[in-house]
Amino acid sequence: MFETVSATKVLHTQVGQELDNRKISQLCMARQHKKNYESPNATGYEDSRIPDDPEITKLTDKVMSVVHSNIDDRYYLAEIWAHILVENQSTMIHSHRNHKDHANLFLSWVYYPLLPSKEFGGKLRFQMVSHMKMDNHEVVPQVGHLVVFPAWLNHMVETNQSDEHR
Repeated sequence: MFETVSATKVLHTQVGQELDNRKISQLCMARQHKKNYESPNATGYEDSRIPDDPEITKLTDKVMSVVHSNIDDRYYLAEIWAHILVENQSTMIHSHRNHKDHANLFLSWVYYPLLPSKEFGGKLRFQMVSHMKMDNHEVVPQVGHLVVFPAWLNHMVETNQSDEHR
């Protein structure tokens, strides 16, 4: 399903029925303390590397299949990480724009292998200014769902109000 955010397409679809979501989550959680950034003030402080594993390969193959069949088959996977939020943690507004590569178009994606048992796990919110108007669009996380969006699109994750990791 494509959703429009100020004339920008966001793909939101179910892909997890063929994946071992519990294993994907365990792999990510096992490395949650191996941060990409050491400073708690960095936007990516919540990010950690994902280990090589056949189940991760199945996930990335599925993501690329969705991207190639729905968007453009020239895209390739450049980087992948886990974004884990603990209780009362959120992610400030940011984009994944790479200033060194302005000639290329990039996509970002989010996959939800598991979610806290409560519904307070943090929504993904997109924000864009168009014609002097602020447009907000939110995606409610769902297990097994994939969200694909332009890397330049500003987004944030609302506070994880659950006592479980998200």
